[in-house]
Amino acid sequence: PVWWFFLFWLHSYLERERGQNPLQSASLLALIYTGATVGSIAGGWLSGYLIKRGWHVGKARMATMFIAAACMPGSIIAYYTDSFALSVGFITLATACHQAWSANLFTSATDMFPQKVSGSVVGLGATTGGIGGMFMTLLAALAVQWTGNQQIVFIVAGLMHPLSLLIFWLWLRGRFDQVDLAQAGDLSRTHSTLVASGALITLLGLALVGLIVANWELCVAAATLSGAATAVTAAAGVGLIGLMLIYAGMPQKGGVVTA
Repeated sequence: PVWWFFLFWLHSYLERERGQNPLQSASLLALIYTGATVGSIAGGWLSGYLIKRGWHVGKARMATMFIAAACMPGSIIAYYTDSFALSVGFITLATACHQAWSANLFTSATDMFPQKVSGSVVGLGATTGGIGGMFMTLLAALAVQWTGNQQIVFIVAGLMHPLSLLIFWLWLRGRFDQVDLAQAGDLSRTHSTLVASGALITLLGLALVGLIVANWELCVAAATLSGAATAVTAAAGVGLIGLMLIYAGMPQKGGVVTA
């Protein structure tokens, strides 16, 4: 979601709140996105370098992601600083660190899952990320509509990575051990945790669709018709993911999973 904000709303910030004309904004965006490219390469290189030095894969990934997440609050400083040069510098740092984070996050799928399912895991993660990005677009539009600035979105962008890293750590404890599909268990019975989680996510998706439709005119006024339609699509996508989880938790033919 944060990257979608950096892609689609930075030009508005530079022009509306920093007084840049479209040509100046385009030049600055080229600089910022070049920094993001460097960050993506550097993030992959750093974790790979640490692994070659004998670090455990999980430790190397978490260390690199920690460095990236620790720098992301720079986007908050970018908004509040009076120095335009510092603002652009911190935004560039934030985009670079986000891409360094993403390089390691995507790679973690192949670290943790066998090759036969890693593509599906990456696809599911990319889908949920895209859905989050659609909501981020609406959030940014509503923030501008209600407050006249993008302060809230910059704060969210600065805090999301540290919070995600905390969740990641609590979940994995820094271990990126590969999942053994042979231990997946008996699929001929119902898995209540998956079904319950899917039901909650489905209800969340339906609630989001209802909320957006009920406030349709407000959403259109803030994010245009395409933005509001995108948000409805994202909400429907949340519900679809919930239904997929329910299906995955239902009894399947074939019995026990084999690797």
